[in-house]
Amino acid sequence: MPDKVEMFGVHLDNVSVEETLDCIESFIVDGNPHLVCTPNVEHIMCSLKDHEFRSVINSADLTVPDGFGVVLVSRWNGTPLKQKVAGADLLPLFCERAAQKQHRVFLLGGTEGVPERAANNLCSQYPGLRVVGTYSPPLQFEQDPIQNEKAISLVRKASPEILFVALGTPRQEKWLYRNLEQLRVPVCIGVGAGIDFAAGEQKRAPLWIQRHGLEWLYRFIQEPRKIWRRVLISIPLFIAMFIDLRTYSTQKRSIGMIVTSVKLVFVAALILLSYCFSVWIRHSNAPPPFLPPWTGFYVPYQNLMPIVILSYLFACLHFGFFRSKSGEGPLEILKSSFMASSLGTVAVLMSSFLFKEIYIHEITGFSRISIGLTWFISGILFFAWRITVWLIAKALARNNLLMERILIVGTAPESARFIRGLCHDRFCRVKAIGIVVEKEQEAEYYEGLPILGTVESFNCILCSRKVDEVVVSTSCCASRELDSIIRDCTSRGIAVSLLSHLPAETLRGANVKRLGNQVAIALHPERKRPRDE
Repeated sequence: MPDKVEMFGVHLDNVSVEETLDCIESFIVDGNPHLVCTPNVEHIMCSLKDHEFRSVINSADLTVPDGFGVVLVSRWNGTPLKQKVAGADLLPLFCERAAQKQHRVFLLGGTEGVPERAANNLCSQYPGLRVVGTYSPPLQFEQDPIQNEKAISLVRKASPEILFVALGTPRQEKWLYRNLEQLRVPVCIGVGAGIDFAAGEQKRAPLWIQRHGLEWLYRFIQEPRKIWRRVLISIPLFIAMFIDLRTYSTQKRSIGMIVTSVKLVFVAALILLSYCFSVWIRHSNAPPPFLPPWTGFYVPYQNLMPIVILSYLFACLHFGFFRSKSGEGPLEILKSSFMASSLGTVAVLMSSFLFKEIYIHEITGFSRISIGLTWFISGILFFAWRITVWLIAKALARNNLLMERILIVGTAPESARFIRGLCHDRFCRVKAIGIVVEKEQEAEYYEGLPILGTVESFNCILCSRKVDEVVVSTSCCASRELDSIIRDCTSRGIAVSLLSHLPAETLRGANVKRLGNQVAIALHPERKRPRDE
């Protein structure tokens, strides 16, 4: 079977035009019913909303890219498709081959008289072609059981080897999928406007326009009412989604930097508030030079503000206040908040002592009561801020928002435990999007997660999805495969972690973190792409 390239959930076969014709030929020799789909940009965008249509495309025996835009985007994404294989091209090309090998052809679709004219033109162009039947069904015939059965009976009675259907997407694909077994045709293909082109009802773009990928523009000028949605909505949205996919890591880093900066400013404001409030409580009833709060602080306290703010910020950085953490509870947050305020207070005292020649007046005025109040108020404010952030994060996790998207490699026991742990933790901010298995499996799901492919196609899987972290089972991959996985993740700025069955105490000294209820070793490989040996 040909290689698969995934694009926004649609699996495309990486074949050329000649390879496609050979595959169709092999389907005819096989004799069993086969479905061939030719999705373009508009079809891929339609499949995002229409899950039945996407299921039909992905279950087809052969799915080829009908559109230069699909091929071009696949090249930009690092998973290049060989060639555009349009349904409108397959119709005349296969009719030429069918004329040589005496294959029987049936044309279904188009308005009254169109399939007959198409058959006459094709028979004139390719002498010896056997068109065993044509039929132009009424509108919405598939919703009428009598009309639907009539179309199926006509096709079955003619006994063709290949059926070309032009009902429009997604109608033609859905109709073929539902009636594939009843039609009993070895090959069924939806060709869209292919029958109209063959009949001369529509003029196709010149070859030089097709080669430059501008056939959509030519058709838009011809039939603006018919394909305006594709040109004005589907194509721009498709490009926007591709840009969003390619810049996902950059977006995450940029947003992370902005959020960290906002947190930094907010924490600095909390530190300043706790310092000012503690000094005001201590000296609100004192005689001059300690003036009432609305007239401003005494100058020594103003001069000491930079040291207080920097010292407490250093303590907050030390305890990871600006990093997102998983597995923290209210008690851990309370403990780390007061430890940060304690470290900040010690840092203020040490800094003041080191620079006592400069801050001699400030040290004299900064009494032990002020120090204690600053420590206590800052601890309370840190806790209030962090518990608020924690509650918001839990609420978002409960609604599957702002989750860390994880791709799991391997079906080892530690992977199963990890997945079960994620399922049982309602507030976990990690979302597993799928499994990459070591080799092809019959099942489509493992522990409730979809199997996206094998390790061999890991790079293609990575290219088609937004992934924050790849979690690899330590016992699933050979060293060469693991090296390839790390290299692919590194080139895209994606974090890598190894699941381990060993307890955290045994791995002391390693970069250990917890993912759900499982111990993981976080890897930090170099960002440079390694040279190929």
